[in-house]
Amino acid sequence: MSTISMMRTGHHRLADGSLLRVDIELGRWVGSLYTQDMRVKTRVVGSDVEVHAWADHVEQRINWRHDGAATATVAAR
Repeated sequence: MSTISMMRTGHHRLADGSLLRVDIELGRWVGSLYTQDMRVKTRVVGSDVEVHAWADHVEQRINWRHDGAATATVAAR
């Protein structure tokens, strides 16, 4: 039986202009959320599963907020 680790590293610009980054630093999984001016807003360290779950949650929450605001603006016009 084999298990497949997510092993995804990299970064993604979110709908609000912030940057979400997942990487391995000194052998540990690290997730970072940066503001638009590249200041660290949140940083988490954990297992690959924990960090990727956090990153997925952050991305969904921020993109949902941004998409909801855009929809409300269009509907108000």
